[in-house]
Amino acid sequence: MNRWVHIALLLLCVAQPLRASSFGFDDIDFWVGEGANRAALVIDWRAEGAEPLAWGFRWDGVATGRDLLLGVVAADPRLFVKLGGAVDAPTLLFGVGYDTDNDGAFALQDETAFDERGVGFGPAPFLTTTSAEGADRYQEGWDKGYWRYATAAADPYDDGAWQESHIGMGSRTLSDGGWDGWVFESPISYTLQPNPPTAAPAPLLPGDYNRDGALDAADYTVWRDALGQSVATPGAGADGDHSGVVDIHDYAVWRGALAPPSAPAGGAVPEPSSLGLLLILFAAWRLRCFNTLERCTS
Repeated sequence: MNRWVHIALLLLCVAQPLRASSFGFDDIDFWVGEGANRAALVIDWRAEGAEPLAWGFRWDGVATGRDLLLGVVAADPRLFVKLGGAVDAPTLLFGVGYDTDNDGAFALQDETAFDERGVGFGPAPFLTTTSAEGADRYQEGWDKGYWRYATAAADPYDDGAWQESHIGMGSRTLSDGGWDGWVFESPISYTLQPNPPTAAPAPLLPGDYNRDGALDAADYTVWRDALGQSVATPGAGADGDHSGVVDIHDYAVWRGALAPPSAPAGGAVPEPSSLGLLLILFAAWRLRCFNTLERCTS
């Protein structure tokens, strides 16, 4: 009898960490979209120091797993994906990256171009690449490693369970309360499921160019010092409008987002002088001409 009591106590102790690692909708900080329905996205890089992350998605009507993935990527400036298939309806996920150090820059060694959403396209990566930013995470694969797609009808870290999806993300119809998961497998075993995640950090404030979580004169200084410069990735640095160039429009993004409680002491908000504005506008015009190969005349 005592033997069975000891076994029961041992099983209870083993089960405790599983409960401690539970994760649900209420733990998600980063929500995308609007609507009555909710679903969660979990991405697990399976790399040292790269904990799985989770985002939430809201919608009305009909939405697919592709809508969920692309919606989250477009909303989170730190998340990047390399896809395959038609540009207007991608079907394959080759790589997933994350701006881990939150410096607003993300690039790959193979120089994949990412659009303003954080989406890049390419052929099946039989020769894989890595992040060009040492601190940022990135995993890609196709034949020697791949992103395994899993789904769950209910919380897989509570009463639900992950199941391998036998259809692509574009063919999967989301259900209220459902979960989508992507986990990187290398070597390929067709067995891994996303581990319990942590909540992806909430989005950055528009105009928070020094990325300290506050809007103040320090952001103006970052914009001023970078004025006229191109950025490696749209939205990086002080490129508030995701145009790829730091210009007067990015000042407008910061100025429009600056709330009175965040104003510098004394209520003064840094403003370019009239001459400064003229110089800025002229520099932006000249830069536009250069970038579009227009012929400029004085």
